[in-house]
Amino acid sequence: MSQRVLAIGYDGGTFALLKPWAEEGYLPTLGRLFGSCAWSTLLSTVPPNTGPAWSSFMTGKNPGKHGVTDFRGPLGPDFTRPLLSSRSIRSRKLWDILSRGGKRIVVLNVPMTYPVEPVDGIMVSGMLTPRVSPAMTYPAEFFPTLQNVTGGYRFALHWEFYKSEEQIEAFIQDLHECTDKLQALNRHLIEKEPWDFFLTVFDGMDRIQHLLWKILDPAHPLAERSTRERYLPLILGYYQKVDRYLGELIEAAGREAAVFLFSDHGFGPLAGKFHLNTWLIEQGFLSLKKGAVQKWRRRHRVRASLARAMRRIDRWEWRKALFRTLLEDRIDALSLWVKSMSETYSPRHVDWARTQAYSAGPVEQGVFVNLQGREPAGIVPPGKPFSEVREQVALALRTLEDPRSGGPLVTDIFFKEDVYRGPLVERCPDVFFVLAGHRYTVSEEYFQSGELFSPSPIETGYHRPEGILMACAPWIRPGHRPHPARIEDLAPTFLFCLGLPVPDDMDGRVLADLFEKEFLERAPLTMEKTVPEGGPPEPAGEKKVFTEDEEERIKQQLRGLGYMD
Repeated sequence: MSQRVLAIGYDGGTFALLKPWAEEGYLPTLGRLFGSCAWSTLLSTVPPNTGPAWSSFMTGKNPGKHGVTDFRGPLGPDFTRPLLSSRSIRSRKLWDILSRGGKRIVVLNVPMTYPVEPVDGIMVSGMLTPRVSPAMTYPAEFFPTLQNVTGGYRFALHWEFYKSEEQIEAFIQDLHECTDKLQALNRHLIEKEPWDFFLTVFDGMDRIQHLLWKILDPAHPLAERSTRERYLPLILGYYQKVDRYLGELIEAAGREAAVFLFSDHGFGPLAGKFHLNTWLIEQGFLSLKKGAVQKWRRRHRVRASLARAMRRIDRWEWRKALFRTLLEDRIDALSLWVKSMSETYSPRHVDWARTQAYSAGPVEQGVFVNLQGREPAGIVPPGKPFSEVREQVALALRTLEDPRSGGPLVTDIFFKEDVYRGPLVERCPDVFFVLAGHRYTVSEEYFQSGELFSPSPIETGYHRPEGILMACAPWIRPGHRPHPARIEDLAPTFLFCLGLPVPDDMDGRVLADLFEKEFLERAPLTMEKTVPEGGPPEPAGEKKVFTEDEEERIKQQLRGLGYMD
């Protein structure tokens, strides 16, 4: 039985990049782990996105039990979707179970942990934290130490600066700064703080792969040899730094600690965006209010005229001198004005009395039926009418063509009960689908351009289901390749490693095939009877957690990663 567990998250980590670089000697720590660890693919949630994946990681349950399928909650009476927080997760979390079991923990930079909750140890929240403040640390009295150890903690990048190749170096440098500060905190706590379970998440790989996959992947449609040759060494240098930091943490944990390296999802190329609500309008499933349609047509003409003008300007040689110095700011301002007009289109502009279905959003990659009794203005009765609308949507999706290949656009379709189970399934999107093997993501904008497809404005990479898992300990089978695990399997496996019973309402399984037979004989698995699944009885997370300013800060982070339009 292990005395301690060190768990290290590589947000977005993928063997597609890490394994070749390790084999080529660029990542020596990982290279050693491949020879001494058990390792396997770690399958993410459906869809493979940050909010549901990390929530499933920390609960050992599928989204039908913890209730998180997005960074936002269901559509409310005011036709908005509130941002979710740690309070939105409707199940006991791993750190609560560990703390109650007498284990001292350190949890750092994990998404969906703000606001922090009481634990036996130290917690510093991660993604969806609005600002650096005492509210992100437990206990709050730890905040001055956080600031002193890191020289001023920083965890969020300035996304607005990274809109062109000229900002790549600044982007990578900002990532180095954030990661250095996280590692300073890691070192301090792993050496100074008593712990049984230590978890930290490096999220820079995810950020790089969202924005710069076209440089990492020479087969990407936007790949340019000169850009790759210029910037790939700079990007690889960041991965090498994280590899060094991984080695430092493993050494500090000691030989008797069990080490787990994992990711919440994998990564691959992104070809563009599919404007799902525009398609739903074309198919007759969604209707806009009459005035909204007329305004959209006028504004679309303005956008089209501006685009034509910009193409002409690009052909004028003298633009380089004159327009850059005199008129570019005016053009940018006009672009922002036109964009702001399109952004006024929201669920409030939908004619819900004539709408049968609408987009679930970029993170969920699915469709909600406008169901009576669930949606704020639902018109589709439950039962057979609901099933018929859902089948019609699925059938229509199967007819779509990939504009690049001419083949089917939708490569997988799932109804929610096919992939989720539990008391909160009703809150989830009714149809999920995969676009060209995850090569497209969904835009939920309402008739922004009138087109069904558009290039992604910032990111060139997006998530894949296949994450990574590596496990090392004296009693873990070295070099073993177990069957692919699921992200829900990690929480029960960590509990088992630390000698605690596994709650019987977890969906994940203990990854017994990782362990030596003698270890399993000495440490038999025990289960714990729990309360009925679905977590605490209070409503899930729709209570106000963030101020308006904090919400906008978080939305800015999410837009920078393509998680919101």
